[in-house]
Amino acid sequence: MKFCPNCGSILKAKDVDGTKYLGCSCGYIDDKGTSIVTFNDKKHVHNVEVVEKSDAPHVIVEEACPKCDNNEAEHWTQQVGPSDEPESNIFKCTKCNYSWRDTHHY
Repeated sequence: MKFCPNCGSILKAKDVDGTKYLGCSCGYIDDKGTSIVTFNDKKHVHNVEVVEKSDAPHVIVEEACPKCDNNEAEHWTQQVGPSDEPESNIFKCTKCNYSWRDTHHY
């Protein structure tokens, strides 16, 4: 990364008369041969898949559901508060799908 000696801004790729150099919005062009750059005209396209339900497996633990008393639940941790607070333990019953959190477990 190079900076403009006139104003201190970051030099960006510029096309000057068909030659590509680093230049600044203040008008400075770094025309020393060391700053010749090439443009990358490729555009990166990323396909993002939106899912309604996560199929990611969670650990099944022995934990009593407070709603139906089933003794198995999925378990994972998640940051639900400020970053200086500990992660919460999240549980989801394998029978009735009730979810609850416990900040003082495991």
